[in-house]
Amino acid sequence: MIAFSSEGLKHTACNARDRGEFTFSLATLDLATEMNISAAECPEGVDEFALAGLTKGISLVITTPFVAASPAAFECVTTTTVQLTDRSGSLIDRYLVIGEVVGVHLSQSALVSGRFDIVKARSIARAGYRDYVTVSQTWEMPRPDDED
Repeated sequence: MIAFSSEGLKHTACNARDRGEFTFSLATLDLATEMNISAAECPEGVDEFALAGLTKGISLVITTPFVAASPAAFECVTTTTVQLTDRSGSLIDRYLVIGEVVGVHLSQSALVSGRFDIVKARSIARAGYRDYVTVSQTWEMPRPDDED
């Protein structure tokens, strides 16, 4: 399952709700500028791929395209779209969309020993405000109840 939130009912959330599907394309340092351009609030009908100069990847299970240059993309079928509430139970202009992953696209260049390497992919994440971070190190930490 993959989830994303939307501040206001923006195009991505509306499309996921109305079409019953969406894609998730991993944001990377190499795609940061294009990702930011695609976040602009555009009038209905504007092709955000074209606006950002991105090539559409062709999904195999659903009809919604993904970012072809992303080293990881997921095709998802929307399972839940919910308008969120504040602590008093009043509806707010924030939405949560959840989808089941039904298709996966991984770049061979980001695989190490058959596993996706988020450091090698140069993944980025939003860290609040307008700040972003890069992933520079990972480590595996087995759970206490994991079997050897």
